[in-house]
Amino acid sequence: MKWEVRTMRSGTSFFDWTVFKKTICRFWPLWGAYSAIWLVALPLNGLMLLRMDNYSLNDYGSYMEDFAFSQVPSAAEIALQLAAVFGVLCAMAVFSHLYNARSANLFGSLPIRREGLFLTHYLAGLAFLVVPNLVIFLLTLLVELAGGVVCWQGLGFWLAVSCGEGFFFYSLAVFCGMFTGHILALPAFYIIFNFIVMGVTELLSVVFRAFYHGFAGFAGGVYEAVNWFTPIVWLEGAVESHTRMFQDSTTDSVLSGGQRVLVTEGLGAVGIYALAALLLTVCAFFLYRVRRLESAGDVVSVRAMRPVFKYGVA
Repeated sequence: MKWEVRTMRSGTSFFDWTVFKKTICRFWPLWGAYSAIWLVALPLNGLMLLRMDNYSLNDYGSYMEDFAFSQVPSAAEIALQLAAVFGVLCAMAVFSHLYNARSANLFGSLPIRREGLFLTHYLAGLAFLVVPNLVIFLLTLLVELAGGVVCWQGLGFWLAVSCGEGFFFYSLAVFCGMFTGHILALPAFYIIFNFIVMGVTELLSVVFRAFYHGFAGFAGGVYEAVNWFTPIVWLEGAVESHTRMFQDSTTDSVLSGGQRVLVTEGLGAVGIYALAALLLTVCAFFLYRVRRLESAGDVVSVRAMRPVFKYGVA
C-alpha cells in the first residue's frame, strides 16, 4: 500500500504583492507629484518647442535640436535636488509603519517574514522614483521622434543620472530610518548623515585656526575626500553636460543640420554612489531584521547607537 502525506505550504513569504499594491495606491500623491514635475520639465516642454519649431528657427538650428541635445541632458543637473527631496519623502512614506506602535504591531503580525516586509516596502518606495523616470523617458522619446531629432546619449544620460541619484538618496534615507522610531527624526538624521563629514571638518578647521598658530587650512586632498562624503556637494559639481558645434574650418561658420556633439560628465560618480547605495540597502536590511517593534516612537531605536547620537548631537 502506498501512503501519501499531504503537507501544507508555509504561509510566510519573502514578498507580498498585496502590500506592494496597497503601498503604491496609498501614497500615490507622492509619486504623482514627482511624475508631474518631470512631465512638465521634459515631455510637455518638448511639445511646446515642437509647436514653435513649425513656425520659426533659432540661430543654431531647430528648437527640437536644442531640446534633444541641450535641455534633456541638462535636466540631469536638476535631478539631484529632486532625488534628495523625494528620496527621503519616499522612505518616510513606505516605512511609516515603523513609527507608529499600532501599525508596527499590525505588520509584525502578518504572515510575512521580516525579509519580505523590508523587500516589499523598499521596492515600493524605489518604484516611486524609477517607474516615473522610465515613463518620462518613453514620452520624451516620442516627442523627439515626432520632431525628427533623437539624441539617445542625452536621454540615456538623464535616465541614468535620475535613477542612480534617486537610488542612492532613497537608500540613504531608508538606512537612516532604521535608526529611529520617530518619523520627524528621520529627515533630521538624513540631513545630518549628508553633511556630517563636512560639518566636522569645518568645525575642526575653526578650532585649529583659533588654537594652532600658523594653521591655514587642510590640504586639498582632505577637502576632496570630504566632498566625496558629502554627496550633494560632489554630485552637484560632477554631473554636467554641454554641446559642441562642428565648424567649417575654411569659413569658421557653424555647420547646420544637427552637427552637434554632446559631452556628458559625472556618470562615473553616479555609479560609485549607486554601489554605495547597495551597501546601505544591505545594512538597512540587517538593521530591519533585528529591529524591535517596541521601538516605535523612540528617537533612537537601536540601543547600541544611543550614546553615539547623544554625544554626536552634543
